[in-house]
Amino acid sequence: MKRFKRLLTVAMVSMILVVQVNNYIEKEKIKNEAYMKMYGYEYDERLKEWVK
Repeated sequence: MKRFKRLLTVAMVSMILVVQVNNYIEKEKIKNEAYMKMYGYEYDERLKEWVK
């Protein structure tokens, strides 16, 4: 039972970490998009990259 609890704790912690990392990446992406738009770049969906 003790081992199961520890396993559960580890699983919870790793899930929280994954969520936080994903949030951080999303925030960075949004920030980068704002910068790029500010400098007059457009995101081209076909090319999947930023073009002026």
